[in-house]
Amino acid sequence: MIRILEYRGHIRNWKELCGELEIDLLPRDEREKQIIAKSYEKWGHDMADHIYGMFAFALDDNGKIFCMRDQFGTKPFYYYQTADGKLLFGTTIRKIIEQDGFVKELNTDMLQIYMSLTYVAGEDTFFKGLKKLMPGHWLEFSDGKLTVERYWTPTFNPDCSKNVDEWADEIHTTIQKIFPEVKEEGETAESFISGGVEYS
Repeated sequence: MIRILEYRGHIRNWKELCGELEIDLLPRDEREKQIIAKSYEKWGHDMADHIYGMFAFALDDNGKIFCMRDQFGTKPFYYYQTADGKLLFGTTIRKIIEQDGFVKELNTDMLQIYMSLTYVAGEDTFFKGLKKLMPGHWLEFSDGKLTVERYWTPTFNPDCSKNVDEWADEIHTTIQKIFPEVKEEGETAESFISGGVEYS
């Protein structure tokens, strides 16, 4: 039996997935947890190929822990292996450091990186042994063995066949096509000077 241990996110193509996975209409949090569980049962490690949205989760598959973070790392996820081989995990650092077995020790190597970049790059954090599950990665923990693998890598294929106006038209058309698929009833989409697209 699959049990969801941790989940944070928002799945945008939930209607399509509910139909394909035969999930009843439920409140969003319950519905999305069922989507995660049934997607894992059906597609296993390839489940992210079918989910559009942002997510970070951990589930228990009969004693095997499986965790995944969305392709762009919109939602955070952290993990830590204790001295006695136990795996601690969560979508916030606070949740992990409050658990038994966590040793709070400063990772001094990260200070230079932080002072140079003003953020902590890579998988390490300010706490020794506490790591970030990187975007586009999954983690599996079974019988004391920890495996972390990358499941998605962005690819860039420059296309110089169109001018600026043609690209602007294509972006406009693409957004018009996508929004009805991902925007829920009652939501509005707005663009800001930063260039970001937000839901409210």
